[in-house]
Amino acid sequence: MSRSAFAARFKALTGKTPLEYMTDWRVQQAESLIEAGEMPLKQIVASLGYVSEAAFRTAFKRRVGQTPGVIARRCGKNMLRQPEATATAF
Repeated sequence: MSRSAFAARFKALTGKTPLEYMTDWRVQQAESLIEAGEMPLKQIVASLGYVSEAAFRTAFKRRVGQTPGVIARRCGKNMLRQPEATATAF
């Protein structure tokens, strides 16, 4: 199957192009991770395959209507903070 035939069939079945579908999926995953607050934003961005935080923020805001920081603050999370390491007793 050619790439264009695949894209046409995919859009007919899902209502989205493969790229739109993948971007939506990545943003949904990011939103869940942000709300969980267990990873810093930089790590979330990298884990979803984005090369730059700026590209991620643009895609996220376009899909969600708010920046990742707004979502994090709404959930009481600080996405710029690195998770604290657990102290070990000696």
